[in-house]
Amino acid sequence: MAADLPRHYADSPGLKFIEDVPVTWDETRVLSAEVGDHLVMARRSGTDWYVGAMTGENPRTLRYPLSFLGEGTWIAESYSDGPDTDYARNPEAVDVERSVVTRAGTFTAALERSGGQAVRFRPAAPADLRGG
Repeated sequence: MAADLPRHYADSPGLKFIEDVPVTWDETRVLSAEVGDHLVMARRSGTDWYVGAMTGENPRTLRYPLSFLGEGTWIAESYSDGPDTDYARNPEAVDVERSVVTRAGTFTAALERSGGQAVRFRPAAPADLRGG
């Protein structure tokens, strides 16, 4: 759900995440939360997991375990606050990164004030591991 006009996302690198995110879920887990402070929630649809992290008025770095993922190697496609993101002055700044992870690791969400991160975790395909 995008709480805005669709045309505002037309040139955003975050549009890919909005297009791909499912609307129904098989499982939901709260990974970290403090009322009025922050939230990290994981939701599964099929084999893929989607994690959303958000913070209140204070910037913060949150680290959460990936133990909810299944066995094997996973690709994390993250859409995060850029270093110049500010909800009042520059709300559109988004950094997109791709990394290889396993359930034994942790993931980091570096959040600017009133900011967030969205991550899709999908099982790695052989081409992902070859760099192709």
